[in-house]
Amino acid sequence: MDSIIKILNDIDSQKLSVADGLIAINSISPEVKKQKRARKMKISVVDEGKRVRIPAMPFWFLSIFCKFSLKYGNKKLKKSCKEDIFDSDEDAEFLKSSCDINLDNITSADIDLFLKELRNFGSFTFVDVYDGEDNTSVKIDLI
Repeated sequence: MDSIIKILNDIDSQKLSVADGLIAINSISPEVKKQKRARKMKISVVDEGKRVRIPAMPFWFLSIFCKFSLKYGNKKLKKSCKEDIFDSDEDAEFLKSSCDINLDNITSADIDLFLKELRNFGSFTFVDVYDGEDNTSVKIDLI
């Protein structure tokens, strides 16, 4: 590791060209293994000790689901904001705060790009939320 830092310092002080520095670094450091791409997204929900079973979803399904939700969810959201019909005050407050959301700027290409980049990171925990009061947890893993 110290030799790589020395090479970088030599490049910085112009004692070594960038091309020669890259050759020197590649000869020192072992080849970096490519990480396996994630294949599925697994969502785990535990609410008051009860586990909600959601199967792992492949990325092709997530793409279709997100595009469908984007297309029809935005229309439904706008319609609900206009109708002002709510089951409870809590629902009304949540929906009114959501009325400012504009999903028109998000395209199918944006969704594909996001999922592609997410998939390239390999397996990791994307979301891990725990609420101690209600003993509720939500975890989203890429596997």
